[in-house]
Amino acid sequence: MRIGWITVSYFLSSAGFSVVYLLSGSMIAAMISHSLQSMYAFVAVLLIGRGNYVLSPVIYLIAFSCPLWVYLIGKGLEKTVFRK
Repeated sequence: MRIGWITVSYFLSSAGFSVVYLLSGSMIAAMISHSLQSMYAFVAVLLIGRGNYVLSPVIYLIAFSCPLWVYLIGKGLEKTVFRK
């Protein structure tokens, strides 16, 4: 069995999110760092690898606002589900 570079990159990014959680003690910080990484990858594909497709501005709005929505959902869950 071979371990490819994609497997290594997933491992390193998940290790990074784990470090964010351990340093901050907040799952919301780990969620936001994950959504920022996903936003970066998604926007890079939209801006660089778009080709001849015409995309709706709504797609860009969703991609750029994803970390904000993750933060708001995390705060809402923290207040309702994960009460201390």
